[in-house]
Amino acid sequence: MGVLAYLNRQNGEPDIDQNGLALGSGSTAIAQSLLVERLEKKGIVDRRVNGVDRRARLLRLTTRGEKLYSRLRAPVIAKQMALLAPLSTKSRNCFWTF
Repeated sequence: MGVLAYLNRQNGEPDIDQNGLALGSGSTAIAQSLLVERLEKKGIVDRRVNGVDRRARLLRLTTRGEKLYSRLRAPVIAKQMALLAPLSTKSRNCFWTF
């Protein structure tokens, strides 16, 4: 869900490179690379060559990925809010939502 949240067109950062995705998500570049590879094989993420740096790959959700994000976003936020409910409003606001 984190990758979907980062790469969606609605409120994410489509066309971010894999290193930027890794930094933003707090993950390692190798872990993100493996995850993106799996999502690409499932038709959820598209990797494109960066015109400025041909070694880099820009990431974005495919149409299928955008639909999946739209379908999952509300239930994921509801679950996240349920988990955070015992915390004070101030504490809840420290957490990022999808």
